[in-house]
Formats: sequence, C-alpha cells, structure tokens
Amino acid sequence: MQAFQPALRTRGSRLSSTFSSSSSLAALTRLSAATASIQPQAERSIVWFTSGDLRLHDNEALSSSLASSSSCIPLFIFDPSFLSTLAPHLLHLYLLAIADLRNTLSSNLITRIGPVEQILPAVMEETSASSLWVYEDITENQRALVHRGLSSLSPSSSPSLKIKKWTTRLRSSITGGTVGNNWEKDYLPAIKGKPIDPPLPPPSLPPNSFSDAITDKGRLPSFEELLELAYGHEEDVSPSSLPSSLPPSSAAAIKQARVHAAREEYWTPTYYPHEAGNEGGMEGGGGESLALKWLKEYMEVGPVVFGERYLPSSGEGLERQVMRRLIAAKGYEGLFDGEVFTRAFSPLLAIGAISPRYLASLLPALPPSFPFFLLDKATKNAAMVKEVVERREWHQILAERDVVHFPLPETEALTFKYWRFHGHNVRYAVSRVHAHGTSEGGKEGTAEGNKSGGNGIKGDGDVPTLLLVHGFGASSDQWSKCFEALSGLARKDPATFGKGFRIFALDLLGFGHSEKPSVTYTQYLWQDQVRDFALEVVQSPFFIAGNSIGGFTAASVAADIGPMCQGLILVNTAGKVVSPEEYAAELASREGRTVEESTRSLSLPSFSGPPKVVLTAFSAGLFWYLQPRVEKICKDLYRHSPQEVGPRLVNNIIRDSCDPGALGVFASGGRLPVPRPTNELMAKFGGPILVTQGILDPLNDAKKRANLLKAAWRDVEVVEIEGGHCVHDERPQETSQAIAQFILRVSGKKTQGGGREKEVAVPVSATVGSG
Repeated sequence: MQAFQPALRTRGSRLSSTFSSSSSLAALTRLSAATASIQPQAERSIVWFTSGDLRLHDNEALSSSLASSSSCIPLFIFDPSFLSTLAPHLLHLYLLAIADLRNTLSSNLITRIGPVEQILPAVMEETSASSLWVYEDITENQRALVHRGLSSLSPSSSPSLKIKKWTTRLRSSITGGTVGNNWEKDYLPAIKGKPIDPPLPPPSLPPNSFSDAITDKGRLPSFEELLELAYGHEEDVSPSSLPSSLPPSSAAAIKQARVHAAREEYWTPTYYPHEAGNEGGMEGGGGESLALKWLKEYMEVGPVVFGERYLPSSGEGLERQVMRRLIAAKGYEGLFDGEVFTRAFSPLLAIGAISPRYLASLLPALPPSFPFFLLDKATKNAAMVKEVVERREWHQILAERDVVHFPLPETEALTFKYWRFHGHNVRYAVSRVHAHGTSEGGKEGTAEGNKSGGNGIKGDGDVPTLLLVHGFGASSDQWSKCFEALSGLARKDPATFGKGFRIFALDLLGFGHSEKPSVTYTQYLWQDQVRDFALEVVQSPFFIAGNSIGGFTAASVAADIGPMCQGLILVNTAGKVVSPEEYAAELASREGRTVEESTRSLSLPSFSGPPKVVLTAFSAGLFWYLQPRVEKICKDLYRHSPQEVGPRLVNNIIRDSCDPGALGVFASGGRLPVPRPTNELMAKFGGPILVTQGILDPLNDAKKRANLLKAAWRDVEVVEIEGGHCVHDERPQETSQAIAQFILRVSGKKTQGGGREKEVAVPVSATVGSG
C-alpha cells in the first residue's frame, strides 16, 4: 500500500517488534490449530473487543467477566469486512489502541485475523466458553460485525451459551428508550438533579485471571498488512472489500479516491508514533494510555497550549489549509470554545479508548450555580469539557432512539442508520431494500442478507448508486419523497428502470440528527465528510445529487473524488457561478491559478471573521427570529405547492435546531473561506451534469442561474421544473423522473464504451459558446 504512505506519514513498522510484515495475507487469515484438548469449563467467558470498548477503565464486560468467571479470554478479531469500512487514519488509530490494550493486559489479548464468521465459532469451540460479552454500538458497521459474528454461532453446538451485550451511558437510567427526541424539552429535564454514574474501577489482574485455553495468542499485524487486509493489494484492482460484480475500472477508481482522501485529511491530531520532526506526533503508545496522558496534559496546560502541541497547523488538505489561515490570524485562542478538545478527543472516545464516565470523573468538581464568566481558566476549561461530553451523550441517546427504539416503519422506502466521521455520529438514510443483512428487516441471518458488506448494506453491481446531500437547515429526511418516488419507478416500470436504485442520503454535521460538535464549520469540512461517507459506507461508484448548499458540497465531492463519481446532479444549487468570459477574467486576475491552487499555495490572505462573542450573539438572535417562522419561510420557498410543507418537515427543522451546538453552524458562517466557484468545480469534475432547476426559486434568478450553469461546462443537461428552491421535496415525482432518466442515460453511455474514465477536463476557455 505504498500509495498511502506519503499522505499518512505511516510509521507502522515502529509500533512494536511484534508487528512483523513478513507473513503473507493467506497466512494471516489461517486460524491457529488447537494445541491441547480443552475440557468443558462452565465458568469460562470470552470478552470480544470490537469498537467502543478498547480500554480497561470502566469496562463492564472485562470487570464482570473477571469477577464472575473462573477464567477470562479477551479477544479481538481483525475482520476484513469491518476494516474495509474504516479510513486509513482510523485503521492506524485502532491498531495503536489494540496494541496498547494488549500491553496493559500483559499480552493476554487473543488476536485473530480473518472473517468473523469463521473466527468466532472456532474460538468458541476451542475454548468451550459458557458466556460471550460484546459491546453494543449504534454504528452500522459495528452492528453488522456483531450480527455476523453472533449469527455464525450454532445453537446446537453451544446450547447454554450466554450472550451478554453491554454499552456505556453517563446515566444508566437515561437511554434512548426513556427520553424523547428533544434536547431542551426532554433530555435536560430528565438529567436535572441526576449525577453521572460513577465509573467502574479498573479490574484487578491476578496472575491466573486469564484462561490458558488458547496457547497461541496470535499477533498484531503491521499497518501495511492492515491496509492490505482492508483494501486489497495495491496492484490488485479488485479488492476483496468491494463487491465482486464491480468492473476493474470501478475498483481502481475507488482505490484512487482512497489515496486522495488520505492526503485531504480532516484537521485532527496526528495519532501516529513519534519521530523526530513528526509535528503533532505522539510519544509512544496509543489507545487508553494516550487518552489518559493527553487528558492530564490538556487539563494542566489548557486548550491553547495543547492545540499548539498536538493540532499542527500543517497538512495538505483544504480544510487544514483553511484552519491554518484562521490560526495565523487569531491563534488557537481564536477557535471556538471546546474545539481543541473536540477535535483531539472525539476519535478516542468513539473507539472506546476512554470512557465518557471515567473522563467526567477525572474533571475537577464545578461550583453549583456559579456565573461562568467568574470562573477561573482551569474551571472554565473543565466546564467546557463536561459540556462536550454531555452533548456527545445526547447524540448517542438520539442515535439509539433512531436505530433501536423508534425506527421508521417498514412502510417507508428508507431506513436510518449511523456512521461516524472522526468520532462524530452521522445519521444517514438508505433505501430499505438495500438495508438487509444486519439487525434490519426480515432477511437478517439469511444467505441473501449475509452477502452484505462491512456496513450491512447490500451491494449490487447492476444497480446504480445515488448519494443525496441536503441543503442548509434541512436533513436527509427531506429526501424521503424522492426515495419513495425513485423506488416507485422501478416497481411500475421494471423494463426501463430494472432493479431500481441504491440510494443513500446523509445528515451533514451540524444538521439533522447528526452531531453538532463545537468546531469551525467550513465547506471543506462538509465535503470531507461526504467524501469519506462515499468511501466508507457507499463503497461503490455513485451519482451524487445536492440541493442548495448541498449542491455546492456535491459538486465539490464530484470534483475531488475522481472517476468514482459517475455523474453530478445540481438541484437549485448554491455557489458562485459566472459566465465563461467572467470566469476566464477571474483566472487571469489570479495569474491563472484556481481558488483551490491559491488556497493550497497559501496565497490567499489570512482571515478570522468577527470575534467569537459577536458571531455567537448574532447567531442566537438569528435563531430567535427564525425558529417561530419555519413554516412560513418554507412555504415561501415552495412557490408552486406550498401545501407540501407538512408537519414532518417543519417539526424536523425545529427539533434539529434545538440540538446543542446548532448555533455553532450559524456562527461559523462568519468565517467561511473564499469558496471555489462552481465553474471551477465543474471543470475539475469533467463528467456529465444534470441541473434540475425550480424556476420559481425566490432566492435568485433561477432561469439565469440555469443558463450560466449550462454554459459553464460542455456536458450539462438542464431540466426546468415549476417549483421553488426545494423541488426535490415540493415536486418529487418530476425531480425523481429527471434524475432517473439522467442516470440511465449516463449509465448507458458508459456501457457503450464512453464515460468519465476516458474524458479529460477541458479548460473553461475552450467551452465558451458550447452551450
């Protein structure tokens, strides 16, 4: 996987002397043979570590297993399907955490590499364990992993096996099944007067506490081996993690997109092992050891010094370049309150390297009902950390409600699931017919269901994939009518539309049911999120559509992700678009450099926007004005059919705006960097584009914008629809019909030998007058 190395600054070979890379992948996936005959032992238990539990402190499974069983077998399985759903930086973070866990368990952690469906039954048979502990997360890739593992256990061979699922809540009495879906009306009253539960102490580890049932403890793979296991050989254009029906060109496009994404890394600390000159690197260890070390240091030195040490103002990614300019103007103290902690610790909390309960217990006690502005710096910092932890807990509970307790009815064409972007919960919708294979629907555990990938999403190379991106203030649910309309096309006319469409839509960070972390929101953050979603969840070539700012985000992803994107659909898109002549003049004014090139070369001036207090006050005032007027504003935007603005849309927008952190999205609006013009994005994309334009849009001259978009690139189709700004929700049948016909046209063109792979972006000047 040499292509990943420069972008990631990989140091996998220095992690541990046990990280040998000499074994082949085939040798890695072989199960170790039993070395002795094992007698049944009623009190032997397995603690299967997965995601969310990679620690000793406050680990219910490990503590209970060691306390109640005569012997405990800690186990981690490097499952290729699960690993294929993780970005390279997250693979490395996992590897560091597992290495640390194995060290703290005195090398008693059993590691196996291969499909969980083969590994887990073999380990159960080898050990004759009577109980199995496993963490219950809300992300679909972890739920799919656990489901595949548990489904592989035969009841006949282990009739008395006890499966014990567990999770960690700040307060065990407050769960997704006990509170409503509103932070202000439901959650805050529910936790009032209820302290956070005390964490469990780390378990004692007497010499004979771990079973010797397995003498071959296994080994840890190197980072290079982990990349190979997850994505396949670098020279292999058909990685095992991809559907077998994908053509080689598609697999190569996905691999190319992964390499690009590794370079465009979101701004977080460098969690890789320390080397001299490795700015932001850590000094030895990872996982829980790193999390506890960093927390102690963060509380001692504060966010500014910690940020200077571990959030380097460097890197290739556009989001990193933007944050570099912000820091150059304001320093780390110019970041939003809690941003340094959020960016550094969210990934560690997500993998379970530190428990939120244990983290909260390490914070100094806060004085009750004391004015925040009168607190000293250390106490203010502790209060902000506690607030970040509490907000994160709320979004864990909200996700649990959506996935476990109150899922959408089966009559809906979509279902909601969750994924994480750098430790933050992201809700997404997927067409229900393609969501089988996990805990969802009636086909779980069947042969058909088990064909699904590491995210539990059925892949089908014969079905086009469509990714939908919502606009400002909306969510993935605003696309629900298009899910139904597109599904209906396939049902009514299978001769034309075949098996239909594999459809995804996600909530951008800061909107919908996704987390609203305390970070600086920019267009580059959202495009990184959507790009990573395509690579980690969609995992196949796709068409992408977006409305309003979602259209601009979709165009940005299409421009940067390469041939993996087969077509771009702009639904009343936001973003600057000018005539070819004006764009050529703008390029000349920058000496031929695009905005992207200017951003990367740091030739743009530093910027900071108004002071934080001004941004926050303005955002609060705007919220106060907008919230009671949501229905009226929406009906004004739905110019043709205002009756389509129903309670579902209005209630969703209001609920989402009440989430903690929602104000931060508005506040970040005063810091947005210079955007890439749509002309630049279309030329870089170089592929076919559909513009579905609601010509009654009150926000701009919709017909003029449609004409400018058509003139900006040589392969643009415009479909005018009698509707306002959100025609996908106001006129879903017409919009879906246009999208479906476009996808069929482009797919047919590719089948006949044309398509994106053979197209070269033509300079904008060459397209003048092409219409």
